[in-house]
Amino acid sequence: MKINKTTIIATLGSMTLALAFFAMVGIKDASACGSTVCQYPPLVANCLVSNTHVKVGDVVTWTTEGEGGNGYYSFYWYGDDGLESDYQTVSIRYMDPGVKTGTIEITSNNETISRTCSVTVEDDYVPPRNKDLEGSCKGTPSRVDEDERVTWTATARGGDGDYEYEWSGTDNLDGDDKSITKRYNDSGTKTARVKITSDGESITRTCTVKVDNDKKDDNDDLDAYCKASPSDAKVGDRIKWTVYPDGGNGRYTYDWDGDDNLNGDDKSITKTYNTAGRKEAEVTVKSDGDRKTVRCYADIEKDRTVVVPPQTDGGIYLSSIPATGISPTMKVSLFVAGLFMWSAFLSYLYIARRNEKIKEKAILQSLGE
Repeated sequence: MKINKTTIIATLGSMTLALAFFAMVGIKDASACGSTVCQYPPLVANCLVSNTHVKVGDVVTWTTEGEGGNGYYSFYWYGDDGLESDYQTVSIRYMDPGVKTGTIEITSNNETISRTCSVTVEDDYVPPRNKDLEGSCKGTPSRVDEDERVTWTATARGGDGDYEYEWSGTDNLDGDDKSITKRYNDSGTKTARVKITSDGESITRTCTVKVDNDKKDDNDDLDAYCKASPSDAKVGDRIKWTVYPDGGNGRYTYDWDGDDNLNGDDKSITKTYNTAGRKEAEVTVKSDGDRKTVRCYADIEKDRTVVVPPQTDGGIYLSSIPATGISPTMKVSLFVAGLFMWSAFLSYLYIARRNEKIKEKAILQSLGE
């Protein structure tokens, strides 16, 4: 069979395309840790206790913070007087005096470390008294439109360091946390009062915000919607919240608010959630004097199962290449380029060998004549 140059080029082109397709589909990325051991930073943790000295009957809170590993942690507390829990934070009331010890074992990426801390429980312990109780409150933002969320926050100083809060105010405002939120459906000045108590002493502070009635009831021009990506995620995953406006004058401002202190003023913002549950995000879009407020949600699951895809015989894995810091896309590009160069080299050898045979044949024929 006669093989010409066109046949060789077409064959090599087909081989190159086939190998490129195989590289894009069949190559497994080592960054997914499919066949190599992921290099995670060392696991570190601490042991924290709410107070180092308490009296008999007081509640002590033990907590820990982990860093490093693969970012996912399991916890196990154990200690004196029945202290035991698999949560990150645990509270216990001690009814007997003495030095109470708590130990936390934290595990991540098959690595476990332990840390220990202690608290002294005394029958007649009297905590040191600080200076006189002081406090203040504030509404944020100080000026809003109807149906916007207002955050009321109290600040306390002095006393014994432990504070209780009791809120009251306009439109049946109530709550007992340091910070509370409320939406107001009508305009006017809204007042909040917070009673702060510490070590038997109480003070009351008052603060206000202004609610305007400039929100249009019928706004056909400005519209928007938002979404979370991904909308179903695991604890520790990064969620991207994005709003999509339409209408107005084409120039928009954004004001994000939501669960777990979500905030921002860009079209897209990101947040990592450390607790499970349904998370709400609210964004107000403003354009040309109009506004539109929309909400979207993400569901965060607690448990996370990492599935490592099995390797199959015959596959080519980038994990066999030492880690170089090159991205997976660049690795594939270099791989395809290498295949093409190798094919070109083989073609050159084949053509050169073929030309040599033709020359030899021509010389032999000339000698025979």
